[in-house]
Amino acid sequence: AEVTENYNVGYFQDPHTAAGGTFVEHQHPVYGGMRYCAEGIRFGETHRIAGKPTPLLGEHNREALGALGYRAQEIADMYERGVLTTETPRQGTQS
Repeated sequence: AEVTENYNVGYFQDPHTAAGGTFVEHQHPVYGGMRYCAEGIRFGETHRIAGKPTPLLGEHNREALGALGYRAQEIADMYERGVLTTETPRQGTQS
């Protein structure tokens, strides 16, 4: 089939893919409800991986830099200088 700009719309609306459990839905803090492809292959007696929504831009900056040895004040300074940024959730989209 020809690849089109909205190829994913048909996939996520198809009753067969929905019934087969090939996608999961998560509430994204900026974009609201989103559908993601689930794992493509599952074996009997295995559990589905729940997954989670895509993180916000910079959502884990502080944790990642802290794990690398940066002190809280150094991280705060990077935010102050505009070196780092963290996307904020839109109001009304959090679950």
